[in-house]
Amino acid sequence: MKLRRLKSTFAFALLGTSLIFPSGARAAGLGDYYLSPEAGFAILNAGAGLHPSFGLVFAGRLASPLFLGAFYNYIPYGSVSSPNGTSVSGSEKFYGFQLLYDFSPMMNGFMAGARAGFSSVSTQSFTSAGGEFDDSSTGLGWGPMLSYDRPISPSFTFGGEMVIMLPSESHAPNVFELIATLKWWF
Repeated sequence: MKLRRLKSTFAFALLGTSLIFPSGARAAGLGDYYLSPEAGFAILNAGAGLHPSFGLVFAGRLASPLFLGAFYNYIPYGSVSSPNGTSVSGSEKFYGFQLLYDFSPMMNGFMAGARAGFSSVSTQSFTSAGGEFDDSSTGLGWGPMLSYDRPISPSFTFGGEMVIMLPSESHAPNVFELIATLKWWF
């Protein structure tokens, strides 16, 4: 139910930006490089639920129509406490490279590709007896992604991304993200 509601909200937001800003995202005047803060929601498998997601991307045109970029993505798990005084918290991070194919001018503003890099999962648990246990692991992560954005000024576009990340660590959850982006083109 939450996923359906989140998908609907994301679809309406993208439809709204396309009606308000009808020109193509790769319109004349936008540069070949962009820097983009990202914020959205991550849905983790294995019943881990919905969590906030934050990131940063720097990308540039490799060769028309390809964009190559570096990304960093952080997903805090939050904290869970039990009545007996035990609390557990953690986070998952992804960092690496992304390669996107720009479909402009056929579909202005739409890109599709993949992300690949490292995945880092860390958890901390505290007990009322004073014990602290930290666990972390690093592996590889990869997955497909879709991106769509629309211009809001001569140097900025606003849009969204859908990313699926599949980490190699056995205890790390797979991640489905819906992310809002604000790209500064230069």
